[in-house]
Amino acid sequence: MNQIRFSFLLPALLSGIFACTLQAQTTKPETALIPRRSLFLFDKSIGNVQMSPDGQWVAFQKGVGAGTSIVVQPAEATGKEKRIEIAGPSHGTWAWTQDNALLYLDRVGETWALMQRKPQSQEARDLTPFEFRSARILASSPDRPDEIAIGFQSGGPEHDGIFILSLKEKTAGKIADWEDCSNLYFDNALRLRAATRPNENMAHTLLRRSDDGKWIPVADYTWSLNRISLTPEGVVSVSADGNTLWFTDSEGEDKAVLKRCDLRNGNVKKVLESPRADLYWLAAAIHPRSGEPQALASWFGEIQRFYLDKSLKKDFDWLNKQHNGDVSLMARSNDDSRWLIRYLNGAPTEHFIYLRPEQKLVPLFSDFPQGDHLEWATRHPFPVKARDGLQLPCHYYLPAGSDSDGDGLPDRPLPTVLYVHGGPWVGNMQNNWYITRQLQLLANRGYAVVWAEFRGVASFGKKFIDAGNLEWGGKMHTDLLDIAKAATDIGIAAPGKTAIWGWSYGGYATATALAFAPEAFVCGISMYGVYDLESFCKLPFADSDIWRTRTGNVHTAEGVALLRKHSPVHYVKNITKPYLLTHGGRDERTPLSQTDSLAAGLRAGGKQFSYFYYPEEPHDYRQPESWQSFWAVAEEFLQRYLGGAAEPATDELERADLVLQDNYLQLNTLKNYRAPDEDWHTVRMLNNDLENAMRRADLQGVADLYADDAQLIAGKGYVTTGREAIDRYWNSIRNPMDWNLDVITVGRTKEQIFEHPYWKALKNKPPLPESYPSEALYQLGKSTLTYRRNDTDEPHSSVVDFFLVWAPDTDGNWKVAVDSYVRHEG
Repeated sequence: MNQIRFSFLLPALLSGIFACTLQAQTTKPETALIPRRSLFLFDKSIGNVQMSPDGQWVAFQKGVGAGTSIVVQPAEATGKEKRIEIAGPSHGTWAWTQDNALLYLDRVGETWALMQRKPQSQEARDLTPFEFRSARILASSPDRPDEIAIGFQSGGPEHDGIFILSLKEKTAGKIADWEDCSNLYFDNALRLRAATRPNENMAHTLLRRSDDGKWIPVADYTWSLNRISLTPEGVVSVSADGNTLWFTDSEGEDKAVLKRCDLRNGNVKKVLESPRADLYWLAAAIHPRSGEPQALASWFGEIQRFYLDKSLKKDFDWLNKQHNGDVSLMARSNDDSRWLIRYLNGAPTEHFIYLRPEQKLVPLFSDFPQGDHLEWATRHPFPVKARDGLQLPCHYYLPAGSDSDGDGLPDRPLPTVLYVHGGPWVGNMQNNWYITRQLQLLANRGYAVVWAEFRGVASFGKKFIDAGNLEWGGKMHTDLLDIAKAATDIGIAAPGKTAIWGWSYGGYATATALAFAPEAFVCGISMYGVYDLESFCKLPFADSDIWRTRTGNVHTAEGVALLRKHSPVHYVKNITKPYLLTHGGRDERTPLSQTDSLAAGLRAGGKQFSYFYYPEEPHDYRQPESWQSFWAVAEEFLQRYLGGAAEPATDELERADLVLQDNYLQLNTLKNYRAPDEDWHTVRMLNNDLENAMRRADLQGVADLYADDAQLIAGKGYVTTGREAIDRYWNSIRNPMDWNLDVITVGRTKEQIFEHPYWKALKNKPPLPESYPSEALYQLGKSTLTYRRNDTDEPHSSVVDFFLVWAPDTDGNWKVAVDSYVRHEG
């Protein structure tokens, strides 16, 4: 989830937010609580970590938005950072070359330049062979250290395609055209040997390249539900000699297995498989010289490795004992003496250099340095056998300090929250910070948190997915009951002290659990769930073959009967436990009416519940204030009925845009909430004029509205102080635009050149009044732009949701500080 931040605000915020040590509102002694704002105001700011081929240097991308830079540091001397600033937006196009230098794209005037810089040098070499619009660094080889494979798009056939660039001569020789390929794979001689190409089946075709340069299909895939999370088919590697291709494949298999293709004749053979889950092509240990895979991994509540070369087993066995979490191998030096690794455990990800000969770990950094001083929960595997014998790959979190003997169980059973994820078919989300930060917050409040993995989820095989067919209110529901019981049986959960919480499908599952098994849980929290399956399955989003097969057919009498049987809205009378509901007013997946109808039944039945919604939030909340205010309420709710800790609420609800519908639980956080005054709503109504002008691309109207009143901003945004400047459009991608140009270049499988007069209006916008020097203005709206895939292509149209932040710079001049957009193909 790319989130956008004000980089210049971080120091001031960090000094206040992360220094907080809060007192728990509980009978326990003093407890250091992680402040809500520390989890939801900042996103992870370190990514794309890479090690130099000699293992002596580590580089990573630091920051988000316009403040992105590449940071280089010695592998064994943390803190001695040598920063390389890359002008312009975050494009992520950089890599190590075999001579241990960084190769990256840089903006030079109105064009791109290909630059190389060694960590020890203050100077960068310009290796640009010719003018180009975009470039992709494709491959390097220890056998050809002075060359690199790189793809260019330049607008003409001579300089469009795949090239071998000489790092010494600064010359580039073309070896192939793009031919619509999305991913390209080379051997150690930098010969192009394999590729993938999007196909008409909403998937891709795997190709091998013949000696005469023709592409020959190896496998042709079709989209299916097992591809919904991580595509099970993927290229692992090409051998150094270019004769063998290794890839994962689920065609004709229940789970993704490792296969080997002889690139000389196309013969394919199965090599390796996992009995419980898909083998991950992204989790392969590949020999740095031979290119051969030595181990692959799958995930079934924890990482499970399968070895082709058992000499690596002693390394992973040792690494597994050093820290909590799953070992992830990210890079290996050319001599294989140094590995770049990380530990994945649902907390901020810690990175290390592993010195193989000495069996020694050198700590580097975490990807969330703002929380380095905080204590995080530990994660543990928790396989559960369902009542029909199906194995469920669950896991759980324990609060820091709750397992003094390190046996993976708490010293005493704890109040527990059962988390049910959305989807419901999406798997491989166990390391998603958007989710795991929520679980870390709950564990920090003193709860054990059990991640429920139920039948129907992808990545555990097709049979596991199919076991959930037509079982939303059946076996998928009883799986949750079996998981909750198992957590009590083994001593994780205190008897009679388990709550259930989830969003989307998890919101549905919570309502179903409270209605179908009211004795199983103390209380429940549902976020933007589905409660009336019959009405939901009539929506265009759910009226498809997948939903009819997996959930129920709304077009048959039998299907309607099943959907009604599995819909908790028809069993409201059975709900007897305290219940908290929330939803987004702009939810494009599960309409607000779903929660409204459930709340109406609860209200009519005199049930104990509270309900509030966020008018401007879509499916999966995006604004940090929404998450902060939600947890301010939810923490009080859980503390009352489970007995954990809670951070005292401050002004979180006042800073959020929410509407309180019901508070029959008399939660104090909601009782003390006061809705915004009329001025707020007046401003929002006036803002519609500006948004409409933007939608029409009425540039004069936009300029007039700005000139008349600086507080008139887009209809879905508002004015706030600079210290509260945070992401307003969570699910956006960076707009790689130089504001001095009229052209936007976006790197995808094909370059797309966007042109639109609205961007020109931004450059010429009248200056804002100086009466609000400490504030930031947010713009959010829709517009239409045109683009061409190349110079000869006919113009196409797209609808764009755009998001802009205007803020004063250090000299007090108002400028665009953050920009993003989401493009919808038209």
